[in-house]
Amino acid sequence: MQPRFIRPNFSNDRCARFMTKVIRCSVSLACLALGLCGLAKPEVVNDGPDAFPRAVEDVYAQLQQVGLDEQRVYKVRNLSFDRAAFHISLDDGTLAFTRDVLGKVTGAFFQGDGEVLLLPPNQVERASMSLFTGAAILEEHFSTAYFRFNDDSYAELRAALTPADDAPEFVSEFDQPAKNLASTDALRLLLSLSRQLPGETQKPGREFRQNVARSYSGKQTGEFRYLLRFHHQ
Repeated sequence: MQPRFIRPNFSNDRCARFMTKVIRCSVSLACLALGLCGLAKPEVVNDGPDAFPRAVEDVYAQLQQVGLDEQRVYKVRNLSFDRAAFHISLDDGTLAFTRDVLGKVTGAFFQGDGEVLLLPPNQVERASMSLFTGAAILEEHFSTAYFRFNDDSYAELRAALTPADDAPEFVSEFDQPAKNLASTDALRLLLSLSRQLPGETQKPGREFRQNVARSYSGKQTGEFRYLLRFHHQ
């Protein structure tokens, strides 16, 4: 199964300062036959009518401020993966995943040297890309990145990673920036994860939309973000 990501944002230096120059690149892609793996259900003590709303509120609060997990900090070298029309390369650096939400890892923060290559699939999206970047494709090196996802990306990437020796120091430096960025896509993630909460059922034939967003601090274009939407009927 090919994973889907959701949202990142980050800065271009070790101090995690946000850049003032922001270029937003939004790309919408549609793909078929992309499913969502099962998520662990949280424990809800009250089974009454108010249990589901309270569970949703708890999950939303967690998604808004989820931080990095010291037990999930890894060294990265020459790691590449593809998602639809884009290719991500994490050449050298450190990648820390977030703590669980509903038993699921939903994000990661990267610091080091990386590159993103995005090839819009049609003329309309290539024209939109050119409007923002001056080119029909996006090929950009970045130094920091924050990812959000609601699939099994953690399990997929974990097999190729080595635990980092400086995990406490890395989390100490980037945990707060990660928490600050987590709120940006908390609602979008909630819409996906809430289907796994008690009291919520998936109706037959109901369309599932999975949003995928990332933000990068590029060395040429500054800070930018793009969004992809995957549809599964």
